[in-house]
Amino acid sequence: MSSKQARIISRGPIPMNNHTPNHQSDGDSEQVNQPRPQAGPDELLSSYLDGELSVDETAAVEAHLEVSEESRRALQDLRSLSNYLSNFPVEPIP
Repeated sequence: MSSKQARIISRGPIPMNNHTPNHQSDGDSEQVNQPRPQAGPDELLSSYLDGELSVDETAAVEAHLEVSEESRRALQDLRSLSNYLSNFPVEPIP
């Protein structure tokens, strides 16, 4: 395993910084569209599943998935949950 992969695998939760969206913002979505420089592959699985990652982020997640059975299981769990939730009707907002 390369040292880059080892660093990716060992990353923990994303610390709050000026690139991390916060739910107390003034509604400006610019912050959400900023790069996620500290997000490791496990934190990106949902975005990966939704096809929302950059080419580099996608490559990093795919490389990580090749070596991490735990992350492959987590991705499968997310995929199953997404499929399950897609069966529920979307209620219009009044």
